[in-house]
Amino acid sequence: MYTFLSIFFPLFFLVISGCSDVEMEPPDPGSTPERIVSLAPNITETLFALGCGDKVVGVSQFCSYPPHVRSLPKVGGFTNPNFEALMRLKPDLVVLMKEHGKVIDFCTRYKVPFLRVDNDNIATILNSFEAVGTRCGATKRADSLINHISSVINDTIVSKYRPRILLCVDRSAPGSGTISKPFFAGASSFYSDLLNAAGGENACTENILYPTLSIEGVCSINPDIIIDIVPEQVGMSQETIVNDWNSVPLLDAVDKGMVFCLKKDYIAIPGPRIGKTIERFRALVRICLNTGKSHKSIETVTKKVH
Repeated sequence: MYTFLSIFFPLFFLVISGCSDVEMEPPDPGSTPERIVSLAPNITETLFALGCGDKVVGVSQFCSYPPHVRSLPKVGGFTNPNFEALMRLKPDLVVLMKEHGKVIDFCTRYKVPFLRVDNDNIATILNSFEAVGTRCGATKRADSLINHISSVINDTIVSKYRPRILLCVDRSAPGSGTISKPFFAGASSFYSDLLNAAGGENACTENILYPTLSIEGVCSINPDIIIDIVPEQVGMSQETIVNDWNSVPLLDAVDKGMVFCLKKDYIAIPGPRIGKTIERFRALVRICLNTGKSHKSIETVTKKVH
């Protein structure tokens, strides 16, 4: 597999509940954190986007953006938190998600201040910006970020028809000329919200995060658009990835040239760059609605979207 899901572990391997509240271990009155540990890529990106990057002293093993964080001390991952490394950093705030049950228990037991945020959908993602901004003294930056993403969402496509989009988030043997063991964004993933904001709708109605479907199952859905998302480090062209779908000629999306490849890691992160992801999805929706022409790479139609 091209391991998009294993690179961004929390999006796939963890069972996510429907809770969307924010939980905080009460800090000292009036205190603003100076030594912050982030336990997820979306949280790390949020802290830097809000101007708090200079206060981040440790991150999870999955955090890689902005590039500076690659040199910061690591405190393990979702299933293997390193509590000794965490305590060595002497954090006055740990920012985490509900999947971090072990860390929440640890912080509660040893009275380490923590803030828990969620990222199930657009609303909870925006709420996480507000919560982090409030706790870290960056409310103006948080408001600005929320307003920017809201403006992207409000830039809607006026159309009576919403193209049905199947979003492939991982599969085996890309570039082999076939489609093998594909996983797709399900109805309960945050991608459903992003596709709706882009003017489309999720063609996969399975009410789980990332179901796997047989080729027969994909053909029964027969989406208007297929999007393959792959990590940037995958060493093959987008055209090669797209060409694999030619092995399923019965699909309307294949017949009409509505299969695309997005090769940007931020597409897997439900954080401050979701506006860019929505814009990329929206560009494909416009192609489907307005031209119906064949494009083998998203780069050819979204050169201005970075």
